[in-house]
Amino acid sequence: MTIAALGIGLGSGWMLPAQAPADPAKGPQWKDRAEYDLADAYTKATDAKGRLASLDKWAQANPDSEMFAMRDEWYLGTYGEVKDNRKAFDKAKAMRAKNPNHYFSITTILSLIYGFQPTPAAADLATAEETAKYVLDNADKVFSAANKPATLADAQWTPLMTQNKPVISALALRTSAWVWVQRKDDARAETELTKVIQADCDQPQFSYMLGQSKFNQYQKGKDLAKVPGAIFHIARAAEYAGANAATISAANRTAYKNFVQTTYKQYHGSDDGLPALLAQAKANCVPPADYKVESITDIQAKEMANREAWEKEHPDLAFWDNTIKTNLLGADGASIFENNIKDSLIPPGPPATPFSTFKAKIISLTPETSPKEMVVAVFNGTIADAKLTFDPALPGTMPVGSEIEFKGVPTSYTKDPFMVTFAIDMEEKQLTGWTGVGPVNAKQTKGKAAAKGATKGATKGATKGKAK
Repeated sequence: MTIAALGIGLGSGWMLPAQAPADPAKGPQWKDRAEYDLADAYTKATDAKGRLASLDKWAQANPDSEMFAMRDEWYLGTYGEVKDNRKAFDKAKAMRAKNPNHYFSITTILSLIYGFQPTPAAADLATAEETAKYVLDNADKVFSAANKPATLADAQWTPLMTQNKPVISALALRTSAWVWVQRKDDARAETELTKVIQADCDQPQFSYMLGQSKFNQYQKGKDLAKVPGAIFHIARAAEYAGANAATISAANRTAYKNFVQTTYKQYHGSDDGLPALLAQAKANCVPPADYKVESITDIQAKEMANREAWEKEHPDLAFWDNTIKTNLLGADGASIFENNIKDSLIPPGPPATPFSTFKAKIISLTPETSPKEMVVAVFNGTIADAKLTFDPALPGTMPVGSEIEFKGVPTSYTKDPFMVTFAIDMEEKQLTGWTGVGPVNAKQTKGKAAAKGATKGATKGATKGKAK
């Protein structure tokens, strides 16, 4: 993460207060001319190294100088020049111990903490957290006339009080959240990061951190409820195109979007709804009120509930799908057919099943008149899945698409295409709804005993529910 540090506003060459005799009524005073000259050496040094050396000499000679506030601010500015963030941070911490409202110390701590990588020390995080909390609780005090830095004139401090108060307060809010990210306390980080996003929609880096904190909680505790929020906020970081878009690199955008696409599909089971989610995340820094991503578990539970309701409403189709088709298409289909279905009366009727026949629609007749075979669609009315055979042939004919009802004795089946062949005994009235008329060829008539023999399987108990 890259966060631009605020300039602490401390340069070289500040004018020294005039050397004058000690007068407590006039505020801090020089101890003597010698101290004044040591300080003056700072203003005359031509480079940062020389300025730092002059400050060290002054501090050694006058550790209890009344002008310590100005000297400390010069130290901060010089440490900034030489890019010694460690010393600048520690100096700012020491200065706040004397004056917790010191503006330059506060901005130094809140800015430099981000540079201590890969992970700041626990003590530094504690300093940053305390500083951030203090600013959030005491912003009016920090930005008051009474707390003007020693090296600033009134004309400089007055506009800063107005302009920088919201800037530093926002930085404090972000720093407070960032500290908990560094501590890997995902639950607390989520709480604090949410405050950042709610206060400022243009913080895509913090949207990413918020999404990551949610996803970490899912990984650690398997809390699926955290995943939709994680997806949304990381999608926000990937899709954000506002004023701070440059804070997210192209490489990171790609990585974030890949994460969103992969995680969404794993969680939801498909890409359905993902484009709408990305559009929502681009337009909103927090999820809309109607935001929801159903998990595979949710979807399966809903499908199961719908399936159960459907099975109660259509017990005949459920029996066909569960007990017949599913089992016969399985690896043990041939064995199940031979041992549980073949030569049994299907459906067996009450009390084994609450229905006595299957409803079906005619797909084809062979031959078209006086057919001995009828191909029908049982499950959905359009795809053939059963073949009914008759001996003797049926009289007359009927239009394709007509509805009939049947029960019969399965004699064979195929998996591809799925088709179960039934022998139908018309003397046992195993077919109803046939309206064809015409003479039946007497030569095709078999004895009643043979016809009844086909139903011997009715006692096999093969269809006591779903075969396994």
